[in-house]
Amino acid sequence: MEISPDDGGLPRYPIKTLIIISPILLIIQGISELIKNLDIFLNSSSITLKL
Repeated sequence: MEISPDDGGLPRYPIKTLIIISPILLIIQGISELIKNLDIFLNSSSITLKL
C-alpha cells in the first residue's frame, strides 16, 4: 500500500483512485445531459404554450 512519505500521513491510493474515476464520471454526466437536452429539443415541438 502506498503511503505518504510523511510520518502519519494519509494513504495515497484514495487520491489516485479518484484521479481515475473522476473523468469517467464526468463523461457519464455529459452523456446524461446530452440525452436529456436532446429529449427536450425533440419533444419541444409537441409542447404548446397557452397564452
